[in-house]
Amino acid sequence: MLDRLASTYSTLNALHMVGDREETIHPAGGTQTAFSECELAIASGHRYLARLKQPQQEALAVSDGSTIWRALDRKNQWSKMTASASADDRDRTPGVKADSRDLRESLQEIMLYRFLTLARTAQEPVMGKPQDFKLGQEKIHCHSIRAHTRGTTVELLVDRQRFLILQYREEGESPDGQVEIAMKLKLVELNREVDDSLFH
Repeated sequence: MLDRLASTYSTLNALHMVGDREETIHPAGGTQTAFSECELAIASGHRYLARLKQPQQEALAVSDGSTIWRALDRKNQWSKMTASASADDRDRTPGVKADSRDLRESLQEIMLYRFLTLARTAQEPVMGKPQDFKLGQEKIHCHSIRAHTRGTTVELLVDRQRFLILQYREEGESPDGQVEIAMKLKLVELNREVDDSLFH
């Protein structure tokens, strides 16, 4: 199962995903929760769309392969630049840091590389009871998997047909206290399903 997951994420040619992410930290004497809506689209020719919507602001980065547009809508900040010819998505590896200033790299780490890393490194996976997952108007039949990795516990709902992670939950420890991270996808488009209009 995990090998199939790794193969799926390693061979995607184009994708478009939208999901809700919740990160909760339990420091001594309190709880801090951050909510965000994440959107990532990637296609050939260095084209991409990356959008992060949080309660106080929304950041957007779009590239058609030759030009990059970036925006912070709540602050009315816009920038335009030429895309670097050396930015080749095929050379990206799962080691990209989630705190990178580049919005695309941050969302790739959260929505793509994290799942690929889990598929490759999860230990002692246990299959749970199959579950249905509502994705838009569709009901998707899913495998349920529980596993461990690097001191954390992860729970996954995996699309039985496309072998994609549709829901993800992780619990672990950090220097600031216990951390819980959850991601739930609400739109998934792959390969030819990805609309070119996203990148203009």
